[in-house]
Amino acid sequence: SKPKYKKEYDKFLRWLKVNSIENKNISETIMLAYFQDMVVLTMGYFGGCRGQELLNMMINHIADRDSVMVVDIPESKTDIRKKFTIVEENEFSALGQVRKYMSLRPSGSERFFLTYREKRCTVQPVGKNTFGKMPSKIANFLGLPDPEAFMGRCLRRTSATALINAGANMTTLKRHGGEVHQ
Repeated sequence: SKPKYKKEYDKFLRWLKVNSIENKNISETIMLAYFQDMVVLTMGYFGGCRGQELLNMMINHIADRDSVMVVDIPESKTDIRKKFTIVEENEFSALGQVRKYMSLRPSGSERFFLTYREKRCTVQPVGKNTFGKMPSKIANFLGLPDPEAFMGRCLRRTSATALINAGANMTTLKRHGGEVHQ
């Protein structure tokens, strides 16, 4: 119900304010250690992607158009084709990170997310459990309480929260999540 959702959402917003993270000075070594996680976080944040959508993402689903990257997700849980864009953000070089990741991928592999080790991608695709553990890994690095509570769906939830904080209404939020509207 809407009142129950509103109550839970308000509770989440209060938690978010208490646990807000200030910009940390992150070294290059740490950036490399969490590089793949940052690219997954970028895709999840900009697209509100489910773990399965990240898992099924192929290299040909991504079109680099200079100032913007267009990502097309043909298969989703709701059977609705989803498209989103990745743009340059002031605080975070989203386009640069995704482009760098794409340049490190070996040719010949269809899957977009490949295992990243020792500053390069291998031919082994990233599995669904790895996607599910990434938010927990990031929460642990940031020193958040109870990092085990951060699961794969956190990417989608964070994306929705950012959209609402930017002033979107419920219809826009549902459309962002890939729900059907009449």
